[in-house]
Amino acid sequence: MRATVAEFGFTPEDVMANVGDFRGVGEPDSGTAFEIGFAAAFGKPIWAYRDDLSALRERVPCTATALGGLCERGYLVEDFGLPVNLMLACAAQIVQGGPLACLRAIQRTGQADAPFSL
Repeated sequence: MRATVAEFGFTPEDVMANVGDFRGVGEPDSGTAFEIGFAAAFGKPIWAYRDDLSALRERVPCTATALGGLCERGYLVEDFGLPVNLMLACAAQIVQGGPLACLRAIQRTGQADAPFSL
């Protein structure tokens, strides 16, 4: 893996994370979310990948209410048209696919200057 990472120009200053659904629809691993936040606090470029970039609200089963869609546990599901939670989506450049697709995107841009935006 080290040779592949070096080949694509990935530096120790970059962070690459899997934000695919982990223990349920719509939620990446909480440890990964923490690591993204930690990296963001230090101003590191963050790259993330997942197979499905459809909006979170489209993937999480919800019941419509006056306040918005509520998941089966009664929590409001964000409806910003983003593939993951707003805090993650705005902190990272999110690529559709797996680790190799993410590495290729990093290589194409040379740097993670433009985070996923609204």
